[in-house]
Amino acid sequence: MQQYFFDITGTAWHLKRASHFSGIQRTVVMLIEKTAGLVGPGNVHLCFFDNTRQRYCAFAYSSLAQNELTDADALRTILGFSPIRDRLQPSLRRYRDRQLKLFFHKTVAAANALAGNDRYFKRHNTTAKEWQNYHRTEARSRSVVIPSSFEAVARRGDHLILLDGTFTVSRVTDAFRSAREKGIHVHTMIHDLIPITAPKIVPALNQLRFHDWLYNSETWTTEYLANSEATCRDLRYFLEAYQIDRPVTVIRLAQARLPGVARAETGPLFAKVNRKAYPEIVATSLDERLQAITSYPYVLCVGTIESRKNVWRLATAWDRLSRMEGISLPKLVFAGRPGYMKHDLYALLAATGRIRGWVDIIETPSDAELIYLYRNCLFLAMPSLYEGWGLPVGEALSYGKTAVVSNTSSLPEVGGDLVEYCDPTSIDSIAEACLRLVMDPAHRESLEARIAMTRLRSWDDVAADLVKAITCPEGR
Repeated sequence: MQQYFFDITGTAWHLKRASHFSGIQRTVVMLIEKTAGLVGPGNVHLCFFDNTRQRYCAFAYSSLAQNELTDADALRTILGFSPIRDRLQPSLRRYRDRQLKLFFHKTVAAANALAGNDRYFKRHNTTAKEWQNYHRTEARSRSVVIPSSFEAVARRGDHLILLDGTFTVSRVTDAFRSAREKGIHVHTMIHDLIPITAPKIVPALNQLRFHDWLYNSETWTTEYLANSEATCRDLRYFLEAYQIDRPVTVIRLAQARLPGVARAETGPLFAKVNRKAYPEIVATSLDERLQAITSYPYVLCVGTIESRKNVWRLATAWDRLSRMEGISLPKLVFAGRPGYMKHDLYALLAATGRIRGWVDIIETPSDAELIYLYRNCLFLAMPSLYEGWGLPVGEALSYGKTAVVSNTSSLPEVGGDLVEYCDPTSIDSIAEACLRLVMDPAHRESLEARIAMTRLRSWDDVAADLVKAITCPEGR
């Protein structure tokens, strides 16, 4: 029986520095989980370059408990990484900027959790057990995985699938080459070629490092996987330019919800709420700043806050809209981790007082917070200059929300006829597209009705295409 090895080196590198998955890491873990359901958990392994042992290692997917792979905290613990020290249980987040109160309430909560006093936690819409589970990373209640050598487990004819770009982790490429030399099929997924197709919106060093990685990827790759037709076109152009003869298969990503449920809809207090009678009631553990921001109608922009996402033009479009008379303009909320080349946006917001209060930023939101934001926004705005796929558009659709989306790169593949399009290079075009959805609720509702009638692409669909592609490739 063939075995499937999924490289998570890039995901592991990310988890050393971040408290949550971003889009690519979520793609990795969801595809591994769904593929294991198709080919059998016993045939799936996770592998990564272990800095401690200085070797390429693997461990069985079957050694993980349910949902541990898709839980960033659990996976971090399993890999033996230090906890993220700034994580706070939701009921404590109101004290994040008041360290003495934070210390006091955290100490009181820990004592009540140790005593199993659920009456104390019920006031905060949680339980003693939930508190302990939330802090399990610090408690090290889950054992660190003991991996085996990849070479000792993998056999000729097996598959090594590289779902995450590892051009930032150079030492792992020798392991990829070695695997291919030993008769293992190596499948490299390319999420985008932005560093070389749109170099102006990427730091110069990243352009060269990515180019070098992609050029050398021929030495270990049996076949390439592209996450969209747009990425496929860019990749084929690159391969032809350098006379590299490798097949490329398109594996379009999902239009699916985030895993888990919104934190604002769980807990012992919320369990008693009649959801039909009071659909908008919010649990007490929701971050107060998030609740304050979203107490007004808002448009949501999800993704790394950087130049590629066209955040400056979007904020400038909001500045123009806010000066117009006769419209009930919603707020604009950016939700994502700060990226590179974002200075123009932050300078604009600082100089204008966040566009006179019309714009807010929620940096590094949790999955639960993102779910809440998606469910309660008017629509998504994603006028990116370039995307390899565009997960936030698909996520918004999965929550029944339409979007204003760029008419370039892969985004029309994700949005189809369910969204409003704009020219990302034109502030006027972005503003006009947003204004159409703001001023014409009937048009917005018609798009939402169309979304409700559309079968969106699931991670199960993506996994099925992946298994088909790597087991029955053309030309083998």
